[in-house]
Amino acid sequence: MATATTKRPFLNTEVGKNVEGDPFAFHLEGFTASKTPHFSEASEGKDAFLGISIGVGMAADALLARAKGEYNKEDKGKYTMSEFVSLRIYGKQAEELSAIYTTGIKIAVSGKLSLRDYQKNDGTPAQEVTCDVKKLVVMGGKTTEPKLTDSIGTATYVYKDKSGTDRSIRMAQLLTGTVVGEPKLRNSNGKTFFNFGIKTALPAAKVYDLANGLEARAEYGNKTITNITVFDKQAEALSRIISAGAQVVASGPVQEREYNGNVSYSMNARALGIMKLAPLPANETNAAAGPAPVGTAAAAAEAAAAAAAAVPNSSFVDLGTDDEEGELPF
Repeated sequence: MATATTKRPFLNTEVGKNVEGDPFAFHLEGFTASKTPHFSEASEGKDAFLGISIGVGMAADALLARAKGEYNKEDKGKYTMSEFVSLRIYGKQAEELSAIYTTGIKIAVSGKLSLRDYQKNDGTPAQEVTCDVKKLVVMGGKTTEPKLTDSIGTATYVYKDKSGTDRSIRMAQLLTGTVVGEPKLRNSNGKTFFNFGIKTALPAAKVYDLANGLEARAEYGNKTITNITVFDKQAEALSRIISAGAQVVASGPVQEREYNGNVSYSMNARALGIMKLAPLPANETNAAAGPAPVGTAAAAAEAAAAAAAAVPNSSFVDLGTDDEEGELPF
C-alpha cells in the first residue's frame, strides 16, 4: 500500500495489476531527469521512440513491489534502488515530448512496469524498473506550460478484497481538465469527501464509454463536465489548495448516473495531480507544476499548504487487503 513521502509532496502514485496480471502504473507522476534523452525519429515503419528516466519519489523496486502486491512496509530496508524509473515512449507522444524536453518537467504516465537487467559501462550487472508508456500527460515545469489533452488511457485494475475474492474494475487514466464551479468539502456517515467538477476536452459521456469499454455512441452532445470525488485525508488536503480555474489530472473508475431525467458522470479518483493552481490576482503568477519561484505569492501558498497537510501522493482509497474499507468507494 502506497504511503506519503516527504521528498516529493506533489507526486501521486496508483499502481497494481492489470487484467493480464502484469504490474501496471495506472497513474505515475515524476520529474524528467535524463540529461541526454534517447530519441529516434519514426522510420521504415517504426514509430518514433523516446527513452528517458523520471524521479518518482520512492525507490523504484519498492514501486514495483507495490504494483505486484508484494510490498512490505516492515521491511523497507530491502528496497535499495534509486528513485528513478526508465520510460519507453513511442509514436506521437514521443515526438511531442522530445520537442519540448528539458529536465525538471513534471509528467504523469500510465503503462506496464517491468524489471530489466543490463550492464553498466564498466561491465558490472545492474537492474532498472521500466515503464512501457501507454498514456502521457505533460503537467508542466518552470518553463513548460501544462498541456490538457483530448484523450485518456484505459485499463482494468485487478485486486483482492478483504475476503480474498478476486475483483476487477475498469479505470480511466490521466483525464485532464479545468476545475469549474465551487468545490465543496463534505461529510456523510462519518466519511469526509471533496467534490468538484472538471471541464474536459472530451464529452463526459465519451469519457464514460471509453473508461468502461463500451461501443461509441452516434452522438455525444456537449456535456463536458465530469464530477470528481476524493476521500478522507486527501480530501481535506486538496480542499485547501484546489479552487475553480485549477488544472488537474485524475485517474479512477467512471460512473454514469441518471436522476430526474438528468444524466451526470462522476469519477471516484484513485489518484489526482495538480497541473496548475487557480489564477492568482493581477500581478501574481502560479508555477505551472514544479516549485514556484522563491519569493512569489505562489511559493508562499505552496509552503503553507505543505505545512498544513501532506498533499496526497498515493491512492485515495487503497485497494487490497491492507485498506480500511476493503472495497472501492461506490
